[in-house]
Amino acid sequence: MTQTSDLRARLGITVRIEPRDIAFTLLICTLIAVLLWVGTNDPFLDHLTFSLCIGFSVHGLFSLLLQFSRNRTSVLRVYLLAIPGGVVTGLCLAGLILGYPLARIFADWASSFSSMVIAVVASYVFYSYYTMMEMREALRREEFNRLENEKNLAQARLLALQSQIEPHFLFNTLSNIQSLMSTDQKSADRMLQQLTGLLRVALRRGNSIWCTLRDELELVRNYLSINEIRMGERLQWSLTVNVHDEAVRIPPLIIQPLVENAVVHGLETREEGGRVDIDVSESAGTLIFRIADTGVGLGNSSHAGHGIGFRNIRERLATLYGERGTVTLSDNEPHGLIVTVTVPAEAGEDLPATLQGVPR
Repeated sequence: MTQTSDLRARLGITVRIEPRDIAFTLLICTLIAVLLWVGTNDPFLDHLTFSLCIGFSVHGLFSLLLQFSRNRTSVLRVYLLAIPGGVVTGLCLAGLILGYPLARIFADWASSFSSMVIAVVASYVFYSYYTMMEMREALRREEFNRLENEKNLAQARLLALQSQIEPHFLFNTLSNIQSLMSTDQKSADRMLQQLTGLLRVALRRGNSIWCTLRDELELVRNYLSINEIRMGERLQWSLTVNVHDEAVRIPPLIIQPLVENAVVHGLETREEGGRVDIDVSESAGTLIFRIADTGVGLGNSSHAGHGIGFRNIRERLATLYGERGTVTLSDNEPHGLIVTVTVPAEAGEDLPATLQGVPR
C-alpha cells in the first residue's frame, strides 16, 4: 500500500462511485433546477441541463481530486477547487448541449450567479454526503468490535447526527435567496453574503464534534439576518450573551436548529409573524441557552420538524454529556414556546468520559 493510500485509510477517506451516488447527484441537481426555475419564464429544460451539467461536473471533479487528498485540510482544498472547475466545465457542456454560444453564457451575469449558487450548494452537499456515508460505514464496522472502538463509535454517531441537519438548513437558505432573485436583487445580494458567512463558519468547523460558542453565535446571527431580509417586519429578534468566554467549546448546531424551529414552525405560520429572543448565560459552570418565541406554540404546529430537531439535539447531548446535557420545553405566555438547553461549560480538550472509551 502506498503512503498516500495508507494515510487515506487511516483517516477514513475512501472514494467510490456507486449507483446511489449518481442517484443522489441527480436528485440534488433536479431540486436546485426547480428552485432556480420557479418564478422565471425560462424553459425548465434549460435550467435542468445547466444544473445537471454543473452538478455532475462538480461531483466528478470532487471525486477525482479526493482520490489524491492526503488529509482533512486537503479535502477542503478539493472542495474549493471543485467549485470553479465544475462551474466552467458544466457551463461549457450545457452550452454545447443546448447550442448556446459560450461567450453569451459567460457574459450573462444572472447565469454566472445561478451557476455559482449551484456549484457552491452541490459541492457542499457532496462534501456533507460523503462525510455522512463514511460515518455510517464506520458505525457498521464498529458493531463487530464494540468494546475495542467505543470512542470511535460515539464520535461517528455524533457526526452522522450533525450531517442530518446541515443539508436541510442549506437548502432552506438557498430557497430564501431564490425567492428574492427576481424581485429584489439588492436583498438577494445581501442574503448571499449571509450565506457565504454561514458556509465560512461551517467549513471552519469541519467535521469536529466541537465548535466555539463564538462560531455558533455567528451562525445564528447570519441565519436570523437572512430571515429578517426575507420576512421584513414580521420577524423581530434579539441575541443577548452574558458569558465569561465566548471561546468555550460546545457541540455544533445546538442553538441554530432551535432558532430555525422557532422561525419556521412558530413565527412563519402566523400572519403577523412575531419575535424570537435568544439568551446565553453562564451559571455555576453551566452554559444556559434560552430560545423564546411568540409563535403558535408546540401543540399548534402542524410541522414534524419540531420533534425531529429536538430529538436530534437530545441524542447528541446525551452522547456527549449523559445526564449533564438537557433540553426542556415550556409554554411562552400568552403564546409561543421556550426551549432551554444546558451543557457543562468546559474546554473542548476536556472530553467527557463517553468519548474517552468509557461506556455509559
